[in-house]
Amino acid sequence: MNLTDMSLVNFVNALSARESVPGGGSAAAAVGAMGIGLLMMVARFAADTEKYKPIIEALEDEKNNLILLVNRDSEAFRDVMEAYKLPKNTEEEKKVREERIQASLREAADVPYDTLRTAASAIKYMEILEADCKKNMISDLGAGATFLRSAIESAYLNVLINAALIRDREFAEALLKDATSIKIGSIKVLDKIFKRVEESLGSSS
Repeated sequence: MNLTDMSLVNFVNALSARESVPGGGSAAAAVGAMGIGLLMMVARFAADTEKYKPIIEALEDEKNNLILLVNRDSEAFRDVMEAYKLPKNTEEEKKVREERIQASLREAADVPYDTLRTAASAIKYMEILEADCKKNMISDLGAGATFLRSAIESAYLNVLINAALIRDREFAEALLKDATSIKIGSIKVLDKIFKRVEESLGSSS
């Protein structure tokens, strides 16, 4: 099942089904791609489009990476489920099964980490775009910020749930430490951007 070839309606329906995949990890990558798409739109409407050409190209790469991660996340989780189905009647089978489970769990934690990291990498361009953002597009910039925050937090939760089952605690703890640092730093910046957008639109909250 190639999720990225689906219509939006079919993708949402797939998420709604009583199936394990696609799940929150694939949704996180999709939301992140949409958030970056909004940033690209804002950049393309800037007065000096030549100035933003390198930024648009960088964002295009990150958006495309996130689109690929929509499928990768579901594939990684499918591998985990298949590993748990392996036979465990003999000691050799148990060993092979456990090795396969652990390898698939590492991949299942790595993929949302990549989603988190890729979504976060777009944030460095937001304040640059904010300075030149047209007034009638400031809400799109703010929406991009909320989408990226959702992608980052959702991907982080997927890192947590898979890392908790990894027996190589040194690997798992290093992954969690880095993911947590990226999440905290990213949300701090995104919250500030959202607040400024909110205030520019006349909110008194």
